[in-house]
Amino acid sequence: MEGKYTEPRRVHSLGIIEAKINYEKTKEVFFEKEEYIETGKQENKYELNYKNKKIKLYKNLSTFEFFKTEYTSKKLRLLENFYLPISITKIINKEQTKELKKYTLNEAIEFAVKELTLKLENEIPSTENIIDKNVKTIENEASVIVTLNYKTIEEIGESKK
Repeated sequence: MEGKYTEPRRVHSLGIIEAKINYEKTKEVFFEKEEYIETGKQENKYELNYKNKKIKLYKNLSTFEFFKTEYTSKKLRLLENFYLPISITKIINKEQTKELKKYTLNEAIEFAVKELTLKLENEIPSTENIIDKNVKTIENEASVIVTLNYKTIEEIGESKK
């Protein structure tokens, strides 16, 4: 601070520093996409594990063409805090069917924009400060590349107390 009759002197200022920040994400969506849908059928199989050796308690492989496998394991307990080196693993095979889903150009763009907005809104600290939203698309023969750009105003200064 400097005046007409005073010498220059230092003054502390209290201010808010704001900046425009760009957030950008891209996603490629194909017009034809294979999806796996669970049918609800499942097979249960069991294994014994003893010192990292697996003993299968089933004979045949899964009868499903496409399936998702889940493993759950339990150790055998003799006393409250005394476990044996034997564990039983339950293997659950859930049947899935393979379906081919086809998107039009507008459906693919909408699908990509929905996913990208969810990702960007989780990344941005506050969604109230969004100034501008831009969607850019690039078409190929088999896919669409969608770029979503958010411009925000955020406080970047530190407050010292």
